[in-house]
Amino acid sequence: MSPPEDTSGRSIVSPELRDNVRMLGTALGTVLQEQGGSELYGLVEEIRQAAIAARRDGSDDARRALARRLAALESETAVHVIRAFATYFHLINIAEETERLRRLREQESRARPPVRAGSIADAVQRLAARGAGADLHARLISELRVQPVLTAHPSEVRRRSIITHLVRTRAQLSRLSATALAPSERAAGEAALLREITALWQTDEARAQAQTPMEEVAHGLFYLSGTIYDVVPALYRDLQEALDGSYPGNPFSLDTFLRFGSWIGGDRDGNPSVTSDVTRDALLSQHRAVLERYDLELEELVGILSQSTRRVAVSSELVASLAADKAAFPALAQEVERQFPFEPYRQKLRLMRARLAASAQPTAADSTQPRYRDAAALVADLQVIQESLAQHSGGRQAHAEIADLICRVTVCGFHLASLDVRQDASVHESAVADVLVRRGITDDYEELPEAERAALLGRVLAEPAWPAASDREIAPATAETLRVLAVMREMQARLGAEACHTYIVSQTQHTSDLLAVLVLAREAGLTEISAGGTAPGALRLVPLFEHIDALQRSGEIMDALLQFEPHRTMLAQWGNVQEVMVGYSDSNKDGGYLTANWEVYRAKRVIAEVCQRHGVDLMLFHGRGGAIGRGGGPTLRAIAGEPPEALRGRFKTTEQGEVVYTRYANPAIAHRHLEQIVGAVLLASTRDDDPIAPHWVACMEKLSAHAYAAYRALVYETPGFVEYFLEATPNREIGEMHHSSRPARRGGNESITTLRAIPWVFSWAQTRVNIPGWYGVGTALTAFIEAGHGGIEQLQEMHRAWPFFQTLLDNAQISLATSDMATAAQYAELVRDRELAGRIFPQIVAEYERSARALLAITGQTELLDSLPVLRESIALRNPYVDPLHAVQVEFLRRLRAQPTDGDEADHERLGYVVHHSINGIAAGLQSTG
Repeated sequence: MSPPEDTSGRSIVSPELRDNVRMLGTALGTVLQEQGGSELYGLVEEIRQAAIAARRDGSDDARRALARRLAALESETAVHVIRAFATYFHLINIAEETERLRRLREQESRARPPVRAGSIADAVQRLAARGAGADLHARLISELRVQPVLTAHPSEVRRRSIITHLVRTRAQLSRLSATALAPSERAAGEAALLREITALWQTDEARAQAQTPMEEVAHGLFYLSGTIYDVVPALYRDLQEALDGSYPGNPFSLDTFLRFGSWIGGDRDGNPSVTSDVTRDALLSQHRAVLERYDLELEELVGILSQSTRRVAVSSELVASLAADKAAFPALAQEVERQFPFEPYRQKLRLMRARLAASAQPTAADSTQPRYRDAAALVADLQVIQESLAQHSGGRQAHAEIADLICRVTVCGFHLASLDVRQDASVHESAVADVLVRRGITDDYEELPEAERAALLGRVLAEPAWPAASDREIAPATAETLRVLAVMREMQARLGAEACHTYIVSQTQHTSDLLAVLVLAREAGLTEISAGGTAPGALRLVPLFEHIDALQRSGEIMDALLQFEPHRTMLAQWGNVQEVMVGYSDSNKDGGYLTANWEVYRAKRVIAEVCQRHGVDLMLFHGRGGAIGRGGGPTLRAIAGEPPEALRGRFKTTEQGEVVYTRYANPAIAHRHLEQIVGAVLLASTRDDDPIAPHWVACMEKLSAHAYAAYRALVYETPGFVEYFLEATPNREIGEMHHSSRPARRGGNESITTLRAIPWVFSWAQTRVNIPGWYGVGTALTAFIEAGHGGIEQLQEMHRAWPFFQTLLDNAQISLATSDMATAAQYAELVRDRELAGRIFPQIVAEYERSARALLAITGQTELLDSLPVLRESIALRNPYVDPLHAVQVEFLRRLRAQPTDGDEADHERLGYVVHHSINGIAAGLQSTG
């Protein structure tokens, strides 16, 4: 297959990228001929050329001709065609990633001094140029907290096996891209590339069965104990070197500003598969994984630190520490003395490995086996070695390999990543009612009004005397909820409080939703009660506001929560930092793109004001998905658009699904992504409050009202919309694809309300409609412009001067540019009720056209994404190659749905297999799912 071309036939890629695409395309062509023969290769080329010609022609007739050609394919041939295009997209994505890194290296080599734009060093230099002194930087660094959190959300359609082959293919391409290869080296590299592409071709894209939660944990560990573990020290070194370079002679002490979190094995919101046992096993898996990495590094250091006391001295502290270790491991001490005479560092490291191995074993209550009681004890041993090296002419190693390991142990502890627990508020409501009956406190909790509920729970939490439990059995769901909290206590005792201390209450609607968790934590023994109230327990209570109504009342709820002394007592152990999560996905599904973004923004400001009034610092946790309709889009723009009072150096965010692979599969990309986040947070945290004019706020209120009405009118008030959605998208088929252990719906009925946000967004992305990323924007902007009184000028002013509004419109542009109404029309033809399709689809098209016109008028562009030409060109280049996948999907959805319910099961499975592969292929081509 050939490099992408635009619809005029003109190649618009760089020579380096073109060479790599040609290499990969040639290799894929070879594999296609080997695996499917010249007939398959010829068919794929025929379809490719026809798709390019159809895009170039731009007529409905050309599209229909392509669709008819693809509609004639048998199931097996259709899968081969899909896999050919999907594999091509996988390879193109790798080539573009390689090109991105090449350009970064090229930019850095041209810079004087060589500082990457968007890096930590760039941020520090820019702050210094603005006049930020060392004192300000010291304060910023002390407050800086960045925490990406990996989730198992089902928007990653690639199997782990596919990802493994992609990573290996990327490595081969990197080697072949090198300029100085001997002919034999190039031949070997090309043979290896063919092997990887062959393996990729022969591997199933679609999962045969749903993942278990522990398989999801293993997938997360692929990144956490791999790339992420590897790049952590580089980020700390980047910041230290940047500060030293801009402020020479000013010593800076770096706190632990970058940590990682996980929801994988802890997120039980609507997922019955995530049990208390899964949470325990997830934490223990992380524990074993990180200790294995530490052990590997210690083993490498044994090979590196070969200093002999006959050549160089060591510190008295090292001598004393080594003597203590030998006393603890007398048999091993004899062996290391024999194996490493005169080499105290090697002896020490070998004994440290033995202590670390003991730390990986379960602890018996009466155990006297030597072990590291916690990660700090391991750090202390490493620091003894580091200081001894530094004192005796070994500074280079002390501040390289040893420093890196100290950094990793400090950041990762004995738990690798903090595991958050999340559960729905309704579960706690039932559980706390059960506990209150069991304790003889009340039997009508669920009937009480909110004010009485909150008051009752407040009295229970303030009362040191806890009534004896009755013999009444509690419900199984209550028992499981309490077991989760008990597991948190157990794992904190073994792995440290940082291992699992955050408890997120999704669907938070009332203060009692949060106080209920504190009562349950007391019942489970995670927290205790003393005469002074609730004693500090390692519990960080986090409300999650994710619907429009909840976002609007978030300030009121937080104000009430922060007045409860038991909660304030627990906050004190976290330095009086209150974590609050805002959800971008369900708020969008509830109120549409524009209203959700505005209400989230307003809620952040209100919550920040409430926290400040109560003398509490705020850590906002951003529940962003990968797609724009779920809070995705360029991360740096999102950070720049944050209200400054809600940032203050603290940034916690989810990394979901396919985003995890995109950002963390490649070490260089992971480093780039993280350095950009840290740099952006530093810069954004030094801004003064946004200069938001009152008339801007008034404008946003009007825009939000118009957009909300338009969105709700379509999605929730149009008769038959659910039927249209289910038939004009592959939503049901996506739900059958085993992407995750989590069900696609929160309930049994097929309503928009019960559908989770990911399959909602994913379905619209597959059909190139992208409603969650723009619908309502056109109605809102047009109404404001047509109202007169300088409406267009005001919107242009807001877009130019207000980062939030600029990000809002620019992300909508991206969603509109990746939409394609001609493709969407093919899916609308799947709706059996033609009158229904004739009512709804034209509404969507009309709003699309309104939105595009309004955005072009405000931004002054002639085409969408004129300001982002690389992205615009990438979309244009990919479109002809995605078109055949859409056509095949539409045809096989039609065949699949036409089957009688009691039809041939094998045929049904074959048709589903084609559809599922088409979903994966389109996702690879668009680089977007949910």
